[in-house]
Amino acid sequence: MRISHRLPNFTRTHRGVVVLCVAIFFSLLSQGIITPVLPLFAEDFNDSPFLVGLAVGIFGFGRVAMGIPSGILAQRHGRRIVLVGGTGLATIGSIMVPFSGSLNELMIYRGIAGLGGGAYMVGAAIYLRDVSAPATRARYQSLQEMSVVMGVIVGPFIGGYLAEWLGIKAPLYAQAATVGVGVLVVQLWLPETQPGTRSSIPKGGRTPGDSAPAAHRTSTLHGLNILLRHPGFVSACLFNLAIVANRQGGRFAIMPLLGSIKGFGPGQLGVFLTVTHIPQLMFLPLTAFISDRFGRVFTVLPAAASIILGIAIFIYADNIYFLLLSAVFLGMGEGLAGPPPTAYVADAAPAGIEGITLGLFRTIGGAGFLGGALLFGGLSDLFGFRSALWIDSMIVAVASVNFVLVAGTSIGKSRSKPST
Repeated sequence: MRISHRLPNFTRTHRGVVVLCVAIFFSLLSQGIITPVLPLFAEDFNDSPFLVGLAVGIFGFGRVAMGIPSGILAQRHGRRIVLVGGTGLATIGSIMVPFSGSLNELMIYRGIAGLGGGAYMVGAAIYLRDVSAPATRARYQSLQEMSVVMGVIVGPFIGGYLAEWLGIKAPLYAQAATVGVGVLVVQLWLPETQPGTRSSIPKGGRTPGDSAPAAHRTSTLHGLNILLRHPGFVSACLFNLAIVANRQGGRFAIMPLLGSIKGFGPGQLGVFLTVTHIPQLMFLPLTAFISDRFGRVFTVLPAAASIILGIAIFIYADNIYFLLLSAVFLGMGEGLAGPPPTAYVADAAPAGIEGITLGLFRTIGGAGFLGGALLFGGLSDLFGFRSALWIDSMIVAVASVNFVLVAGTSIGKSRSKPST
């Protein structure tokens, strides 16, 4: 009887996870497809590097702007409305991009797509928290990042070949079609989860993620007060902020510029950036398992050490072999760093504001998406590219040590076991 009762729920839960991951893959595949051509398309309207960079990077504004609103919407009206609405808005913006008549129009349409994408990623994180337990949470949360990385790896190859065969606008049309597939997948096959069914910071021996009686559920303002005064939550957010800023600012903005000065061509730098994603994808499931088994902060210091080593190798690299070695360490480090803070924050979410908690976490991370390039770009102007990268490595080191010392195992270590 017990098995027969649980089988439908098991099927429903895992169907939702598979559907969600497929939709995430298509959404991020669409972003990867336009990566090789979007700067060139923007450059047709204006050759200012700053404005071209703004047109490319404004998509990240959605991660900041939609984090908390999406969390509130998901908390009050369910997860599906955020997931369907987010992908739908991203589709509308993506459809309009190839019809842009000016740089301003392009930035508006990219901004619309970014708002939708930002909402969707928050909704996905909340959904995966709903269907996971503390003992499996990091593994479930890592599925989102794995789906993202797979889309990012495959997309640029498709976009590059489409541009060569059919012209520069072909990847832009393909992006709209691909993200449209994502919204159809979510709309047609993704089941809703029950909002607000899991709880929070343990009290009196409660395990994070256990169901909480309605009478004990936390109001929004009280829950946010708990979060912002909870040192573990703050340290997890700061660590995630440092990792995102390192990726978007150090790796994607500063390293290509320094690499060009060293004499590496665009093709070599493109291979470098692609290779970083391969060890990241390989280490994500391993890190998630370790995080669930041994605690959320177990891989944090190795992650920081790997990233710092990758930065150091890049600074001194003078041939393609050291360039690729740097890529391996950078990707391995990000793979080790990905699941722990997200799972920790999901554990810490007060009952009643689980969605808002993950939305706030994504908002803070989104600040690294936008601010990383600005921070390290400004530091490069003042002190040079190498000094900016060394400062980047110090920020990662400080944030990782802070996360380990402050968070410890107060919430992270899951001792609960899956039901049998």
